[in-house]
Amino acid sequence: MLGYGPLDAGLRLLPWTVTLFFCAPVAGALADRFGERPFLAGGLFLQAVGMGWIALIARPDLPYGSMIAPLVVAGCGVSMAIPAVQTSVVGSVAREEIGKAAGINSMMRELGGVFGIAVGVAVFAGAGSLASAERFSNHPSPQGTFHAFPLCSNPG
Repeated sequence: MLGYGPLDAGLRLLPWTVTLFFCAPVAGALADRFGERPFLAGGLFLQAVGMGWIALIARPDLPYGSMIAPLVVAGCGVSMAIPAVQTSVVGSVAREEIGKAAGINSMMRELGGVFGIAVGVAVFAGAGSLASAERFSNHPSPQGTFHAFPLCSNPG
């Protein structure tokens, strides 16, 4: 990430990941009270807003401070959605099947992450470049997104 080593890059992503410790417990408790649907939809919406914000402002000379707010927004979103999904899955099965449901939910989340990374790598390999930071950020390819969209949007 911008020439930083693994530790420095990881530390710069903390605003996104640390929100899990603050937002997830609150969202989980509120989901028990108000239902999972608003937190799942709202959380995914916030995640999309944060990632879209980063996509709009990304450039090679972007100061790190400009990324903190969108990382927090995206982190709050995913931190709201994860407990809502877990509560919904576990709450929708009989007591004796909770272990299976939790395991399947966990496996599907991991599988989704793997496929998400694979699609992202395929799109980048077909349309991106690591030649320079300027080429990476100044020459987006809508064709790559267009070709990847059917893979992400087809439910089966």
